[in-house]
Amino acid sequence: MASSNKSGLARLWDGLKAFQNRVAIALTVVLLFILYFTVFAVIAILAKLFGKDLLHPDKPEPGSHWLRREPADNTLESFARQF
Repeated sequence: MASSNKSGLARLWDGLKAFQNRVAIALTVVLLFILYFTVFAVIAILAKLFGKDLLHPDKPEPGSHWLRREPADNTLESFARQF
């Protein structure tokens, strides 16, 4: 439908829908910003204060990037069940 054929109320309704879409996008950004700083940032600050590393719980020994592993069983049965 061409916009010139629309009545005044139909054009008003289209304008209100466009405005509502812009407001919804703005509110989404604001709510996600608030969620981030009230949940994730607070948890990160508390973890930092208590000296916790939540991303790497199995840290290697200082001076090495290798993780200590238990030796694997070298039997035919363990080779058959690799996964």
